Amino acid sequence: MNCFRAWRGYARADADGSFARTHLPPGDYLLWAQQDPYATAKVPRIRVGEGQVAVGVRIQLEPEVPLRCRALGEDGNPLEEVECVARDRKGDIWPWIGIVPDGPGTLVLKGLKAGRYSLTLLSKGYTPARVEVDAGGRNDSFYVRLSRGGSARITAVDAKGRGLEDAALAIRDAAGRDISGEIILRNGDEEGWPRTGLRGELLIENLEPGAYQVWARKAGAISPERVFTVAAGKTAAVVLELPVLSGR
Repeated sequence: MNCFRAWRGYARADADGSFARTHLPPGDYLLWAQQDPYATAKVPRIRVGEGQVAVGVRIQLEPEVPLRCRALGEDGNPLEEVECVARDRKGDIWPWIGIVPDGPGTLVLKGLKAGRYSLTLLSKGYTPARVEVDAGGRNDSFYVRLSRGGSARITAVDAKGRGLEDAALAIRDAAGRDISGEIILRNGDEEGWPRTGLRGELLIENLEPGAYQVWARKAGAISPERVFTVAAGKTAAVVLELPVLSGR
């Protein structure tokens, strides 16, 4: 069994199911646990104080509830190489979702327990498609049609207009949903924040048409929030200035 916290690492349970994670800074922690063929489990809050040891954390793993999804393009043909992001009722991204191919454009999602989820389907060249599903409900199969969208070129600069490489970006859609994790997954990473590259730029493709909010941070400096609009087949240009870095 693997126990994971996004930016602090993981611990592997021993033969009797116990585990330990040492040298944690004081604070509140969200703990995830995974073991095939059970559903991923979440312990929403574990508080660790200065010099304290959190003991007696018990994790009850439940049977997983597989879901079968068929992803289609605008022409109705099945899509290949589809990824999926699952969020629970609280909006937390559900990690370790197993995606097993089951024929052209068909996926079996594993690692979910019974409950309601918001699923986001991702495929190169298409905008993310979102659907609400009930794992363990009456219908364990569904299909999603993906469409093509637009792009955004985001540039982080200092007060002199110089591009800032490796600036972290936070991005929300019109509904206020943080889509940073989805962008990371599209880039082949598993955690962290979308970051600018050379010349301080990041091109985000296949965005659903609509309004977005974005801001950047680097070395303790944070840019003002910018609102931009993405149109189908177009690339929106957004410049974020981090004034605290003006003297560098």
